[in-house]
Amino acid sequence: METIRLLTFSTLYPNDMRPNHGIFVENRLRQLVASGRADSTVVAPVPWFPSRSARFGEWALNAGTPATERRHDIVVHHPRYPVIPRFGMSIAPYLLYRATLPALRRLLRSGQQFDAIDAHYVYPDGVAAVWLGRRLGLPVVVTARGTDINLIPRFAIPRALIRQTIAGAAALIAVSAALKLQPSPSPRRRDASGRPSRPR
Repeated sequence: METIRLLTFSTLYPNDMRPNHGIFVENRLRQLVASGRADSTVVAPVPWFPSRSARFGEWALNAGTPATERRHDIVVHHPRYPVIPRFGMSIAPYLLYRATLPALRRLLRSGQQFDAIDAHYVYPDGVAAVWLGRRLGLPVVVTARGTDINLIPRFAIPRALIRQTIAGAAALIAVSAALKLQPSPSPRRRDASGRPSRPR
């Protein structure tokens, strides 16, 4: 069977500064790669932050994350994306998309080829991944992992974007039967103003 070439995309992925961050995503990917059924290059964006000073706590870890590293023989790229306090939830997918697109284009120009984008966490990662897939002509598989399905859709803008993502993904994966049985997020009256348009 031919090996699938994946671009794994997630903000939930370990790095040298946070070795246990999203370890469950890495563990699943390692098992998949070890099976010989897939190869993967990981793009795991981290929030941009200007200082590595310890007084900034968790934020400083983002600044110290290497641009590229190799973990368990898998290459991991960490492009930076802006995070805006208070307004971050609503615009996070767009900021993630705009910051990551140049990095993905550089990988493709370097000669790397991918058969699909393997995205983890529906919001904001899966939303941005579906937009990236449309722009780059790649199908996207999105894995739902918990609060991205049972909590975040309570907010109007994320709910609308999650609905678009579910419709636009080539496939969806739920990590548990309970998530699989979650009702799809339905719009409320306050959403009648329309859905956000797809970014360019």
